[in-house]
Amino acid sequence: MVVGMGGEKSWDPTPFPLPDSAVNASAGFGDTLLLGISPYIRTALGIGSVDQESLAYSYGEYAGIGASFLTGGITGWKAAGTKAPGLEFSHWVSDRFVNGVLNPKNGRQSYRKDYLDNAFGQWLAKKGNKWNGNYVTPKQHYRHDSWRSPTGWRDFGSRYHPVLQQYSRIPLVYKGAAGGGIYGVVGDSLND
Repeated sequence: MVVGMGGEKSWDPTPFPLPDSAVNASAGFGDTLLLGISPYIRTALGIGSVDQESLAYSYGEYAGIGASFLTGGITGWKAAGTKAPGLEFSHWVSDRFVNGVLNPKNGRQSYRKDYLDNAFGQWLAKKGNKWNGNYVTPKQHYRHDSWRSPTGWRDFGSRYHPVLQQYSRIPLVYKGAAGGGIYGVVGDSLND
């Protein structure tokens, strides 16, 4: 509340102006997320000037890129799914590389990788670890994993090309983070 010289009372919605650095950082953040459209909006609305050359504006842009990466990763995490009827977990780095597969001919473990014989390997091979896989349908699992042959696999069509198999198996958390990061970098580049 502000009291004027004549005793009249009025409300001042901005009693404490924000420091220029906070305004510039917020603008850099917003400009990145809005793909460079917000400077035009500010101009149309006649909202103060922003120093796009300031260090604070650059920090805001970096924060916008980081927020895009994080948002994309979270979206990918959610898209990777959860255990549900009709879905099964598909590893990117297969658990057979950690635990091996018993060869019935010689009784030895095959496919096991010594560099995964540790706590990290056990964590990686854990079923449901969305850092190393996604929940998919049996048909999808069959098409991108040469070792998976569920009931009815003959009706599922051919398997993917090996390159497409790998792309399909990449955990969605990484695809989401990459997509979010690309969005943030594009938004940053459109500010220039």
